[in-house]
Amino acid sequence: MIKNVQTLQLLSLIFVLLLCGTPAQTQAQSFLDEMPSAAELLEQYSNFGAEGGSGAFSIEELVSSQNPLGLTYSPASIKPGDRVTISIQDYGNPTDSLFINWYVDGVLFSSGIGIKSIAFNAGPVGTVSTVYAEVTKKSGSVERTAPVVIGPSYIDILWEAVDAQVPPFYKGKALPSWDTIIKTFAIPEVYSAENQQTPRSSFVYTWEKNGRATDLSLQSGYGKDSVYALADFARKQHRIGVEISHSSLGLTSSGSVSIKLHDPETLLYEKHPLQGIIFERTLPLQVSQPRSSGSLRVVAYPFGMDARNRRDVVFSWKLNGRTLNNTGTMRNGEIPLVSSEQGGISSIQVEVTNETKPLQSTKGSLNIKVE
Repeated sequence: MIKNVQTLQLLSLIFVLLLCGTPAQTQAQSFLDEMPSAAELLEQYSNFGAEGGSGAFSIEELVSSQNPLGLTYSPASIKPGDRVTISIQDYGNPTDSLFINWYVDGVLFSSGIGIKSIAFNAGPVGTVSTVYAEVTKKSGSVERTAPVVIGPSYIDILWEAVDAQVPPFYKGKALPSWDTIIKTFAIPEVYSAENQQTPRSSFVYTWEKNGRATDLSLQSGYGKDSVYALADFARKQHRIGVEISHSSLGLTSSGSVSIKLHDPETLLYEKHPLQGIIFERTLPLQVSQPRSSGSLRVVAYPFGMDARNRRDVVFSWKLNGRTLNNTGTMRNGEIPLVSSEQGGISSIQVEVTNETKPLQSTKGSLNIKVE
């Protein structure tokens, strides 16, 4: 390097000499007289370590200082019971012929010449293992790798349709239909080396929908453990995935869930004069009514339909195939039926549609047997 710099300086002076003539010749000759000889440069290079106070470096030590040993493990996302492989990353510092000791939680796990990797099964959630390796060099010195903390992580993913209509006292999950909004929650179970559960607010969340992170990129970021996604009509099933990362733990884990879309359906309930709507049970496909028993009020309830704007929901009633004039309570999904003196079976049909979302429509029917 020194020789190259001085050669470049010499060429520059010769160029000046050609331009300026005789006065520059004197400067060029002076520069040549001051240049050290090749032997002097070699001696300076040989004594560089001694002058720096650290001694000369061997090739092995120079490579080792530039490429320290490190550990890698797979899979990147470890679940309870997974087979975990930990390997030495020895780029620039070969360890194939060196003696290596592996330690797991401070206990010797494996040893031998050229053993560059080990494998073991991850324990249950909440257990962590600290792994490191000691490599004995040919000079007899021992180099210890930086330890890695291996702990199984688990991401529980919960979801629900936030705008799907469900009847009162419904204890189940709101199921999504086309054009509804799904809210997904990520609940990671990750433990530190001290066996402390890491708060879910300390992770960076990267969400994706059907393999595309761009669709949910604005909802990804630090502490964003939930996401809203539209259940569009292009698919009957959507896959919501999330990758979590934690810089201080050096952790990256991922999980996903498949969410099937459901067709809305119309549930029919009886409205009692005193008890109101009996939501505890739906009406069967056929009910029996004695003659002249009075009236029966039927209420239609669209299950799974978008409920953000109820005014967009339209009810259309039919009696024995004949369309009825929807007036009064019939517009709101309630129809009064009066028992006749004649026996027989009458059929009631109702169609519920969302005027702003044509794909959201459902039908219900009921047969009334007058005895």
